[in-house]
Amino acid sequence: MTPDAPSTPATPRSGARWLRVVTLLLAGEKVVQHVAVTVAFLFDIGGIRARVALDYRLFMVVGAVSAVLFALGGWALARRKPWAVRLIVALALVDIVGEFAAQGALMIVINVSILVALALLVLAPLSLRRAETR
Repeated sequence: MTPDAPSTPATPRSGARWLRVVTLLLAGEKVVQHVAVTVAFLFDIGGIRARVALDYRLFMVVGAVSAVLFALGGWALARRKPWAVRLIVALALVDIVGEFAAQGALMIVINVSILVALALLVLAPLSLRRAETR
């Protein structure tokens, strides 16, 4: 026999690992996004302050806090802390509600922020379930 590595199908363990990695990457994207938007509000880049329905300072504070909490959630997920998924799901929900508040309407523009938050709502609990079944 040759020492070639046999091709093996993905195991449930590797599926859970990939799911966790994707969830971590999405949480990282939320950190970058919230930092970027907070900086944009701080310096009024592109006239962003005039584009939100409520006071921009509220969104600046919430954005900065969200960035820190998403970073904490990502760190906790990487360390397999049981509360990490609940934190990430709660932050994703707050992010979605924040988009409605920022745009000031029920019929809003679907943007990358909402899509990533929705992906986190689905993937974070799945990664927890996969990790628990190992």
